[in-house]
Amino acid sequence: PKYAPDTVPQISNHTAVGVVEAVASDVRRGKPGDRVIVGVVPQCGNCYMCLHGRADHCQWAFAVPDGFPPKIAIRADGSEIIAQVGVGGLAELTVCYEEYLCPIFTDLPADQLSLLGDTAATGFGGATAVMKVLPGSNVVVLGAGPVGLAAVMAARLVGAAQIIVSEPVKHRRESAKRLGATTVLDPNALGDRLVETIRELCKGPTGRIMSGGRGWIPQAESEFVNAPFGATRDNRGADFTIEAAGPTGDIPKVETPPDATGTLAMRQAWEMTRRGGGVGYPGFGQIGDVSYPAAAFANAGRTVHAGQQGGLNFMRDIPGMVALMEQGKYDLAPIVTSRWRLEDTDKAFRVASDRTELAPVVVFDS
Repeated sequence: PKYAPDTVPQISNHTAVGVVEAVASDVRRGKPGDRVIVGVVPQCGNCYMCLHGRADHCQWAFAVPDGFPPKIAIRADGSEIIAQVGVGGLAELTVCYEEYLCPIFTDLPADQLSLLGDTAATGFGGATAVMKVLPGSNVVVLGAGPVGLAAVMAARLVGAAQIIVSEPVKHRRESAKRLGATTVLDPNALGDRLVETIRELCKGPTGRIMSGGRGWIPQAESEFVNAPFGATRDNRGADFTIEAAGPTGDIPKVETPPDATGTLAMRQAWEMTRRGGGVGYPGFGQIGDVSYPAAAFANAGRTVHAGQQGGLNFMRDIPGMVALMEQGKYDLAPIVTSRWRLEDTDKAFRVASDRTELAPVVVFDS
């Protein structure tokens, strides 16, 4: 960039839903009057990542010649303003590039659709996009905020047999149960027994390997190094684990997690997943480093998926989510717990930080 974004005032928020007011002459993705989702990650369709099937890692923003995010306005005092991540969703008028837009053709409420720019779409994608939860599988979701709850609903929708949620906040555990979780656990109450509890819940009906079982013979990680070909006799654990806890930046007014940095949940997610299972990390902003046993990591067969936008192909997957919402199969109404006017945005942020609600949404008068 030709300037440091953190030195320029910015309009915050990286997602929104709205109506196109006007477009530049070379814009093709949207037309005036279109409803659009403004997402956190662009999708250009031309960069290396888009062409290789990973639009969730689109590199388009790095190609903006004058620096990114771009300066979009000049205030009365002459100072310039940028939009956070090129979006700046907390404004009456958002100026952004078309690569961030996904036109939607629906009458669904804007407050619910606003969650498709990131939160709910990321959670849904975490279970269905790059890492695809299979019918009849055992799914574990760590964290039951909006991202985790969206993953719960997605896992239920695709037919997971067991959906286990670990969440320290009581009202979030209750929401998880209502939205499809078969078992909810309190990581604070379980402490260092959380991983073993989940592995035991996911061991299946038999441990007899020749009868389709996983094998239940415990084996410490220290034994793994000397096991032939890295084999392990204990294959209990989730088929798919989605870590949606992330870090805890502020001290909430509700129950606090066992680890504010978020790295404990990352390590636990890997540990509670069976050999050959999938681990996804849509939680974001963890602080510090996380480590895994080297031999087990190299040869125990877990597939680790980055959590960027849940692995979504934005233009392909958002219309599908909208269709499911219209059919009542993917209901985001319970996640939107309050609506705030623009002038009360600071209060909405406070509610989110306190974790007393799920998803406060800022709405604008038409």
